[in-house]
Amino acid sequence: MTAESPPPSPDAAVQPAPPNRWLLPDRFSLRPRDAQADPALAPKVRAPGDPSERSQYYAKKLLERGNPLGEQPAPLHDWFDDAKAAPTISKRIAEALYGKEIQSAKARPPPSVRFRPELHERPSDLGSEATGNAYKAAAVAYEAVPGLEGEASRRIREAIELLLKLPTACERQTVEEWLAPARKHLAELERVEYAYGHGADPIRREHMLPRAADTAYDQARRALSYAEGRLGGCGK
Repeated sequence: MTAESPPPSPDAAVQPAPPNRWLLPDRFSLRPRDAQADPALAPKVRAPGDPSERSQYYAKKLLERGNPLGEQPAPLHDWFDDAKAAPTISKRIAEALYGKEIQSAKARPPPSVRFRPELHERPSDLGSEATGNAYKAAAVAYEAVPGLEGEASRRIREAIELLLKLPTACERQTVEEWLAPARKHLAELERVEYAYGHGADPIRREHMLPRAADTAYDQARRALSYAEGRLGGCGK
């Protein structure tokens, strides 16, 4: 019995060449043929009915309207801001109008003016008993508010309490009516102080709130002076 011979090995010349692991499967891929696919490079899976990015782009472009006037030149203030990009004639015009150092406009507080109602030619125009604002013509010199941290309202409250403790022949209801304007302006002053200390915007904090506090503080002092004069005349 003859032993079986092993199957003949294929001819080496006929065998296919081993696959080149760096052979590109297509011209858009740079990874080896036997490498695993990168999940980050896999195409995004869209749910049925979802529009593609291409369709979204064209839909957005369809709704956008271009400027019918085309590109507009830079505004004049942009020329003044950037001296290098400004034309020579525009720069000269800006320097002639505003000077070489062009600065933005900045509001300034009003000047301090002392108000003396006794020198007014018609004090009745300032306030009268008929209109209920006679306290506005009280002979009290103007005084700026002593800060917005609570000192001004504290002074007004102490003055009101002091007037209520004074001995007088007037009824309490009448005294409260005379002090009502002072309490009203005190409430305005307290609102201003609260806004000043609780996040008011910089422009309002710098200009509007101090002016409103000056007015409320001045009117409250006039109301207190008027009420004190009326209390002194009780029982006479």
